[in-house]
Amino acid sequence: CMSKSDGKIKIATFVYLNSGGGYMRDGYKLGEVFRKHQVKTLLARGAECYSSCATAFLGGYFRRMQSDSVLMFHAPYIYASRYDIVCSKDERKLKAYMQEMLNKADGEYLYDRTMSYCSKVSGWTLNDDAAEIFGLLK
Repeated sequence: CMSKSDGKIKIATFVYLNSGGGYMRDGYKLGEVFRKHQVKTLLARGAECYSSCATAFLGGYFRRMQSDSVLMFHAPYIYASRYDIVCSKDERKLKAYMQEMLNKADGEYLYDRTMSYCSKVSGWTLNDDAAEIFGLLK
């Protein structure tokens, strides 16, 4: 978006996220689009952004969370059967993505924490204060 007055000043587009997750590849794609277009990703009060939503959130050129909002990361998985999952042990693309969207050290830390949670419904959960401490907001 550009300013109306002269059309030369770039204005950040705001995207509010609130999702229980989805396919990891979609999270990557959204995050890459957000970064390319310098989108500001936001979690409103009480918003929940889990799994691939959290991955997309990282792509925000600017990232903010309101109080009572939650980010949750867990290892990517596939279904082994109707009831059982198998989590990935090594996701190089996810690690590279996290390091690109954050920085090498913070991205590696986030990746290691993410991969330590193998679950469909739980994971490393961060509120706005924790996300700030771990370098996820800017």
